[in-house]
Amino acid sequence: MVPEFSLTAHLATFEALFSQAKIPAPCSALLAVIMQLTMIDDAQLFLAVLRGEHLIKGFRNKDIVRVLYPSTPANAKTAQRRSRKVTRLFGMLWTHGLIGKIPRSRSWRVTDKGRRLMTGTVLLRTQDIQERLAG
Repeated sequence: MVPEFSLTAHLATFEALFSQAKIPAPCSALLAVIMQLTMIDDAQLFLAVLRGEHLIKGFRNKDIVRVLYPSTPANAKTAQRRSRKVTRLFGMLWTHGLIGKIPRSRSWRVTDKGRRLMTGTVLLRTQDIQERLAG
């Protein structure tokens, strides 16, 4: 039997994780709720930007779109919609200081704070899924 999902428990876990990174609790709770409301799973987005291939040159919108949407788009409008979605996700990550722009380029990089928080979030999610499967 799968244990019941508890938003309160998950927010408490996120707040504990983010408090270690010295982010105010309202911001961390807001980030957790916002990421839950997006159609793309936050772990998928975090794993896409944390890929090792982006360490040297950074990543662009096009790189992340290819990872999040491996299938070819049906038409140009779908491709544009995907690109705009990733742009909004970049804006959300940038607002919270998880990614930063590389000057005079179209590339982004993961900040130190972003690396700590996104890695911790992915590990937390993985651990939670393993506990659900075992329990």
